Amino acid sequence: LFNIGQSFILFDSSPPLSSGHWRLFEIFSDIEKALNPQFDNLKITDNILLLLDEPESYLHPEWQRCFIYFLTEFLKSTYNNKNFHIIINTHSPFLLSDIPKDNAVFLNLKDNKAKVTSLKNETLAQNIYYLLNDSFFMEIGIGEFVRNRIKEILDKEKILDDEKNYYRQLINHIGDYVLKTKLLDIVRI
Repeated sequence: LFNIGQSFILFDSSPPLSSGHWRLFEIFSDIEKALNPQFDNLKITDNILLLLDEPESYLHPEWQRCFIYFLTEFLKSTYNNKNFHIIINTHSPFLLSDIPKDNAVFLNLKDNKAKVTSLKNETLAQNIYYLLNDSFFMEIGIGEFVRNRIKEILDKEKILDDEKNYYRQLINHIGDYVLKTKLLDIVRI
């Protein structure tokens, strides 16, 4: 259902769209609005610089994984006679896995200053877990809550009998087999 709005066409749907659907609609309609001469009197050149700030916001991880494909297919099918230079600011390893390392700039915050960081490994088609560690500087790959519970177990000199049941219940829900086995061995002692 389309309604004429004050500045542009407003869109509403039934059933309502998710925040991810809205985000994709917003990105692609903004591109269309900016580049379609029907909406503006500007003459669009053949070389276009497209800046996207965290387009993965509100997107399901599967849609983040497909975003570069969605974007390039949209641009090819709608503007096949234009040359695009695209700059994307992202925190998504899924988007990064579609970009060669040589086409990416990595910033790391040190002493309240952003510094360009060089990476050792390639990013294109790289495993997401490696990208999180290498490109997003994440040394710990589990949630902070459970990390602190595991640290409690490892830091204890002796686990009291009344604590063992709690820790066993926690450990039984751990998904990593090696970590689970090691922790169960500690609690059994």
